[in-house]
Amino acid sequence: MKTVIYLQTLIVILLFLFHSCSSGEVDKCDKEIITFLPAVSVSTRSTMERGFEEGDKIGIFLFDQNKAAKWKYGSECWVSNIPVEYKGSVGWDSEMQLYWQKVPYTLMGIGYYPYASSTLDKDFTNVYFQLPNDQSNRKLLRQSDFLWASTTDIIYEKYNGGIPLLFNHLFSKLTVSFINTTSIANSDMKNGVQVTNVYNRAIVNLVTREVSYESSISPQVIQMYYDENRQTAEAIIIPQSVPVGQWINFKYKGRFYHYQLQEPLILESGKEYKITIDLSTVQ
Repeated sequence: MKTVIYLQTLIVILLFLFHSCSSGEVDKCDKEIITFLPAVSVSTRSTMERGFEEGDKIGIFLFDQNKAAKWKYGSECWVSNIPVEYKGSVGWDSEMQLYWQKVPYTLMGIGYYPYASSTLDKDFTNVYFQLPNDQSNRKLLRQSDFLWASTTDIIYEKYNGGIPLLFNHLFSKLTVSFINTTSIANSDMKNGVQVTNVYNRAIVNLVTREVSYESSISPQVIQMYYDENRQTAEAIIIPQSVPVGQWINFKYKGRFYHYQLQEPLILESGKEYKITIDLSTVQ
């Protein structure tokens, strides 16, 4: 009787192991840590020209791919919103060690940047993200961006060298170029370029990557990042339709000026919009 029980237990254990690893890789898989290989896509516009930088932190979800259509809450995930930080030359480091032997099924992975802590029972098809009004330096500008990645068919045999996560930009970017500037203009604009009349609270579906905005709040003013060397001002904006009227405020030679939109502008996800302002025409 004891022999039968031992054999049954052994069979159950082996079945679990073979579900995640091939027969020749059981021992290796049992001890191998799951790693991630995040990268920023070059197919969309970027405020992160050099990709991820040391100290950047992303959030990752892993769940049963066969139930992806029904996935909605963090509590339904195998792994929910674990932070993974870029350590420069060391690579990416997770606060939680995950082992391939523990993977119960074929996984689908979702990643996003920047990382934000949240509760396990949160509805991840309807997540709110607050866009900062102050984007006046490069660090604040980068932290205002929102990136998303998805990888399917995650199994040991395919991704034991690392799970790739190719991040795409979900928000829009506005770049204003000033031509015929002077040293006085640069000094004025460093803290004086603003984009107005934009909504700054995003609603993101982390499963489908769809983005909308909270329209029940009032439109806001965003302080843009001004680069003196390139003579450009930049800001990250949630995809939305911007109405005709005053949009860009800037200071020049001690006076404030306004750039007017002559027709509605629809800002789309992942796209950059460029405006050129000739200061020689400003009186």
